[in-house]
Amino acid sequence: MDEQKEIAQIASGLNIDEPNSIIRFASGAQNSISDISNRLLRRMNTDTAERSADIINELLKIFDELVDAGAPKGLARFLPGSFSRYEKRFDDMQNAIYSLAGELDIMRIELLKDNAIMEKLYIENLSELRRLEKYIAAGEAVIDYSKKEATQEKSGDIMAQNKAAERQIAISRLEKRLHNLRLSRTMAMQMAVQMGILKDNNTKIAEKINIILTQTLPLWQRQTALASGLDKQKTALESQRKANITAMEQMKQKTEEINLLAKSMQENKGDAAFMEEANIKLKQAVEDAAKIQESLRESTKKTSDDIDSINRDMRI
Repeated sequence: MDEQKEIAQIASGLNIDEPNSIIRFASGAQNSISDISNRLLRRMNTDTAERSADIINELLKIFDELVDAGAPKGLARFLPGSFSRYEKRFDDMQNAIYSLAGELDIMRIELLKDNAIMEKLYIENLSELRRLEKYIAAGEAVIDYSKKEATQEKSGDIMAQNKAAERQIAISRLEKRLHNLRLSRTMAMQMAVQMGILKDNNTKIAEKINIILTQTLPLWQRQTALASGLDKQKTALESQRKANITAMEQMKQKTEEINLLAKSMQENKGDAAFMEEANIKLKQAVEDAAKIQESLRESTKKTSDDIDSINRDMRI
């Protein structure tokens, strides 16, 4: 229906001479706006946004504390053992971080639900605001028409003049009613602004939560895993280096022992008893050397396997 026709239809339904008609005028739209206001207030009384902000601050505080605790910075600064203190601190706080992250995800969903409800309220409020404006326009049209009628009636006989006076009282009553409706219109306009601000705030917090959950937290996890992996690599390599040194020293001793036995055997060829004992010692020394080599080979392979496993864990 054309808006002007709708306003005219509303005006035709208002009997200015009937007090109850004025009292009921636009009461439906006014009650709807009041109901929307109450529902908005209930949404505003929830602490979802406030709790979300608190959790974000708690998480950022934990991240800062981990950094202050001495987390290694830069790949070149990951010396063997340098990550151990940070890793211990990380283990102490990891459960708290994941718990807060889980709660944040719930808050994010709640904020999006709040925004969906807020959007519905906004549309309802806008619809009732437009409806109320039509009632106000219709009431103003009735007042203009009634004032013209009252002016004409004043110039008539006593009955007409009495009717004009009664009409003026009715006009005054309707003007007060329109004033009340304009206050409701102002409230509806203010609610529209409030809902816009609330939706914007909720959206910003939800976006910040999303960044933390999809970027900040995973990046922190990857960096932590990388730093831990590098530290483990260096520890494994350092252990292998020490094992190599020990094995080389043992091999050197066995080589010297074998050389001495060989020299002694050369010098005592005619001593059968000595040669028998020397052969036993030589055989044992050779077997020991072989065991040292095998142990070193196994140790090297284990270190290589450990580093491969660490590298797989570090892949992102």
